[in-house]
Amino acid sequence: MSKYQSFKVENENQFEYDYSFQPNLSQDPRKNIKISDECIALTSDSLNFEDRNCINSLNYRLYELENVRSNIANMPSVNWKIQKADFKLINERLFAIENSYKELHNQMNLIQENNGDSNEIWDKGTLYKVEKELKYRINDVNSHIAGLMQENYSKNENQEISEENIEGVIQFLDAKMQENYVDFKELRSTGNIFIDLKAKINWFANSYSSIQKFNRELKDMLDTVRKEKSSLSQKAKHLQDQFKLKIKSKPYKRQKTSSSIDQSIFERNYIVSFKMNSKTIQLLDLDNLTHKNIDINISETAFCNISYCPISNNKIFCYGNHTQHNYSGITFIIDNSWNIEICSSGIPCTNSSLTYYKDFIFAFGGQNRHGDLDLAEKFSLFDREWIQCQPLPFPSHGCSCAPYKENIYITGFNLEKLYIYDPSKDLYSNNFLQFTSGVSKIILALRNSIIIVDSIGNFFSSVTGKEWTVGQVEGLPNIAPSSYKVLKGNEMYFSCGKQFFKFKMNSKKKIQQIYSII
Repeated sequence: MSKYQSFKVENENQFEYDYSFQPNLSQDPRKNIKISDECIALTSDSLNFEDRNCINSLNYRLYELENVRSNIANMPSVNWKIQKADFKLINERLFAIENSYKELHNQMNLIQENNGDSNEIWDKGTLYKVEKELKYRINDVNSHIAGLMQENYSKNENQEISEENIEGVIQFLDAKMQENYVDFKELRSTGNIFIDLKAKINWFANSYSSIQKFNRELKDMLDTVRKEKSSLSQKAKHLQDQFKLKIKSKPYKRQKTSSSIDQSIFERNYIVSFKMNSKTIQLLDLDNLTHKNIDINISETAFCNISYCPISNNKIFCYGNHTQHNYSGITFIIDNSWNIEICSSGIPCTNSSLTYYKDFIFAFGGQNRHGDLDLAEKFSLFDREWIQCQPLPFPSHGCSCAPYKENIYITGFNLEKLYIYDPSKDLYSNNFLQFTSGVSKIILALRNSIIIVDSIGNFFSSVTGKEWTVGQVEGLPNIAPSSYKVLKGNEMYFSCGKQFFKFKMNSKKKIQQIYSII
């Protein structure tokens, strides 16, 4: 057995490692590397089969390489010959092996310099992948030499091989063995190289993962642009058709609303709310302040804290529910004939704040069994799909939001700041307005101004959305308001639970409760 071997082969699948070798760590060039307890465990007697094979895999590569040397050194001087072409092929393959080992050696040195303090443990399966190519190349050389020997023995030609050629191959192998043996001893004994290689591989893996993530984000952005472009095309066509229809038709004259429920129930003289723990929608007629109940056919057991907002004069968008057993991300649209269109579900939650903006329904915040959410997503009314947005800067439920001048303004029950969301950039900014946490707040976006009021009497108004006037207001209860708000003239109507309110834009700045459903 060669002086380099410190192991023996029991069978082709399992190797018995000689643990008698103890390196002098004080002379170890990697002595500044921190070796964790897990690394030391790589050389303990408690190694399982996979650990043992990880370490002995490289040892066996060394053993096979030694066999190449032995095969050539023990070649008989008679009865066979090696052609020049064969010697050239052997040397080319041995040179390829040498380059592979040198590359590994250089990687070890580079990893030692850059990642010397890594204390990660080598993944058992990865070592075999790293050494796989080396194993195949060594086996290929062995097989080729064995084939040459058998072929030339069968020819029974009494031509001596050049002693110079044999000695050259032996010296070539000796130099390579001496160059790489120390690294393999350290690899077998300390496990440092395992750790360093793992750190290097993890670095490349993370880099590749980042590139993949960036490519996915670019693809998503491209898909979003395509969808929005298609949506704008559809909207332009719709507006064009409406314009042609308007020219042909007579001017529309609004008829007086009857007390019965008809096709115009969702026009601006009605406000909508969902009755808790039921499948009932409550309609409040703003002209005569009477309400009617409508039962709808839906798979959910009952509605509890469902979020909803108007899409247009004749449709309502609904999202989220909480039944007795779990939270739901149910999403559906109700038209003025009480037809229900079930859409793809969003994130299961309740108490999200919804608002309609440029063919999208935006949802912010919410609540599930884990508590408040930083949820932010938008539903495409063209594709009928949810799209994830940048999360809220702070988790909240019972938010209030409204679009104003190309931005969406957001505040909430437990939010102490006003956040301004830019849909075109998917970014938030802070307006530096300070609120009291734990009180109800509602944002009312009017034609030429935006107003924020809370349940402790604070009033904020702005025309630009940046500079605010502060005042006092009365009448808002400490209940999370719904997202269904109706603007009628200079009056804003909205609901909080079973109560309906009116806010009239005048000097009195008072919120008036107009109706309560028992």
